[in-house]
Amino acid sequence: MTLHLTDRQLEILVLMVYIGRYYMSIVENPETMNPEEGEIIHFEDKIYQFAHKSENCSHLVEPGGPAGSRLSVSLDMERRALDILHRADQDWLIGVLATSMARRDLNDKYGKTVVKEMENNDWTKYSRLMEVAMEPYEKEIGENGLDNLRFVPPEE
Repeated sequence: MTLHLTDRQLEILVLMVYIGRYYMSIVENPETMNPEEGEIIHFEDKIYQFAHKSENCSHLVEPGGPAGSRLSVSLDMERRALDILHRADQDWLIGVLATSMARRDLNDKYGKTVVKEMENNDWTKYSRLMEVAMEPYEKEIGENGLDNLRFVPPEE
C-alpha cells in the first residue's frame, strides 16, 4: 500500500495516532505488550518511524521508551495532544452532567417507567424532551464552567 501525505497531513496523523493510542491504552493496556504482540504499538511505531525519516517532519518525534529504543512524540506534539484531550474530556464531562441532570428531571416529571418506555418506543419524543431539559444545564455550565458546581445529595 502506498500513502502520499503532505507534511501537514503527516503532522495531523502523528497527532491522531498519539490521541488514539492514549484512549486505546485506557482499555487495551498496550504497555504490558511487546511491539510484536501489540498491534497498537506496532502501528504507532510505524507512523513515528515514518515521521522520523521524513525530511520536514522529523521534529514531530524523538527517541523515547526504554533506553531510547522507540520513538515517541516530541514534547511540543505531546502538549498539543494533551490540550486536545483536556478539551475533549471537559466537553464530555459537561455532556454527561447535563444528560444526567436532564434525565433526573424527566424522571421526576414523568416517572422512571414512562421515561424508559418513551426512550425505548418513541425516541423522537424522548430526544426532544431531553434536548429541552438539557439546555439550562448546558447553558449554566457553559457560562460559569465547572468550578461553580455544587453537588448536594438528594433529600429522602
